[in-house]
Amino acid sequence: PVVLLVFGLAGSLVVLWKKKYGNRG
Repeated sequence: PVVLLVFGLAGSLVVLWKKKYGNRG
């Protein structure tokens, strides 16, 4: 389903965001 694809993409973006800006909060 498209929902799972969007959810997976959003999850990966969140992980990358935390890796990039997690130190700054």
